[in-house]
Amino acid sequence: MQQDEGDRVTLHSFECNNIMEALAQVLSCPVCLEFFTPPVLVLSCSHNFCRKCLEKILIRQNCSHVNGQFSCPMCRKIIHLRGRGIIGLPRNILVENILEKFKYELGNLQTKEQDQLSQICEEHGESMNLVCLTDDKPICAICKLFGDHEPHTVAKLSEVYAERKERFVKDLDWVCKQSECAEQARKCYLALRPPRCVPMGWKLTVQFLFTHQTNHSSDSPTITL
Repeated sequence: MQQDEGDRVTLHSFECNNIMEALAQVLSCPVCLEFFTPPVLVLSCSHNFCRKCLEKILIRQNCSHVNGQFSCPMCRKIIHLRGRGIIGLPRNILVENILEKFKYELGNLQTKEQDQLSQICEEHGESMNLVCLTDDKPICAICKLFGDHEPHTVAKLSEVYAERKERFVKDLDWVCKQSECAEQARKCYLALRPPRCVPMGWKLTVQFLFTHQTNHSSDSPTITL
């Protein structure tokens, strides 16, 4: 029975790691293959790039004029700069915010996991491989058997962190889906907007739609560890 539980924890951990790797790829620039370095620019084909990487692409394609054009390195669609050069390309604030949250929470998760797994109980000198769910703190087996935590509910440290990691991945996946909804709303607006519309208009519309959908979602998560 204990072996089956251990196998399930290992499987959950493996699945979470795969999801985390997939999210890391989504939040990585296809040119430098590293996490996006803000500002992140989005092209009309919806592909995102670090601004510094996109500047190198323009130089490589001899696109130096503010009215120039270049092809997206991912799909080869022709992108027109329309008189403002690279500074006229829209910035993907949603991707930047998701990336910032992802890196912050992932760093916290890894730090906490390493710290907890390496701790030794000062009172009993044993490895703290359990978590007291009542007090939300790591304890050793002797603390549970003979110490102050005897009447408390406990769980294996590895199981607790696997569950929290899985919850973090699900919450982050929800945020990414909201980003996709906002991007779809932006595309719909751009397709329907009248000529010479104020450029800021689509930003305000997308912001309203995204906020409205988020505020009315019944399963909106809060990413906590």
